[in-house]
Amino acid sequence: MGEKDYELTYKILILGDSGVGKTCLIFRFIEDIFSDSYISTIGIDCRSRTVDLDGKRVRLQIWDTAGQERFRTLTSAYFRGAMNASPNVCKILVGNKLDCEDERVINKFRGLSMSENTELEFFETSARTGEGVSEAFMAVARQIKEFQDRKRQLL
Repeated sequence: MGEKDYELTYKILILGDSGVGKTCLIFRFIEDIFSDSYISTIGIDCRSRTVDLDGKRVRLQIWDTAGQERFRTLTSAYFRGAMNASPNVCKILVGNKLDCEDERVINKFRGLSMSENTELEFFETSARTGEGVSEAFMAVARQIKEFQDRKRQLL
């Protein structure tokens, strides 16, 4: 077994309704590919990518959750007690399918409004074209890093 090529691991949980493109966003970020033929995620899946974040090699471990109602109990039970239950959780709001403007359920202005009301950073993305995908994942990674840096300073 070789040495690991990263210094830190950040776990990122992707939540959203069924069909919004969670898996497609992950595949675009991890493997830089897009396919129209993804099937619905059953339960939970995990993928990872190592990135450079301010000079540190960080493994982003990205957990893909099923959006279908019938899997909600499974996914919530699996992550019970995880950081996503904490008020200090690092979160962003993502509006996907930027390339399908006429078919989008949530338009840019509604996304911005939701972002202001929830005080979350808002990103518009397209898993098909890749637009905004890396920026969204790297933004949440930066939030986690900043949170951990502040936490270390308090200790």
